[in-house]
Amino acid sequence: MGAYISKIRCKNFKTFKNVTIDLIKGFQAIMGPNGSGKSNICDAIRFALGETRLSALRAKTMSNLITYGSNHTEVTLVVETDEGKYEITRYASREGSGGYKLNGKKSTRTAII
Repeated sequence: MGAYISKIRCKNFKTFKNVTIDLIKGFQAIMGPNGSGKSNICDAIRFALGETRLSALRAKTMSNLITYGSNHTEVTLVVETDEGKYEITRYASREGSGGYKLNGKKSTRTAII
């Protein structure tokens, strides 16, 4: 029946220090007042799926994606398909290092895409 994102975990990503968002299959609405982080959820999904243009993530530098006071960020998407669950993780540090994991194992951006 297709794939869908069932969970988003953000650690030190923009305004999220440590948050897990559970999603159900089907239509999702994200509501809240201005400044509550609605757009940051979309940015987290794009980041995890390999977006390389910082302007598309509304940031000037990679360190703009990392919560103030932290040295690294990590976003994990749990994608459910008819075949099973997959965890896609992207991480980055202020020093410029980063990478991807697929089901907990190091991966490449090409494999994620």
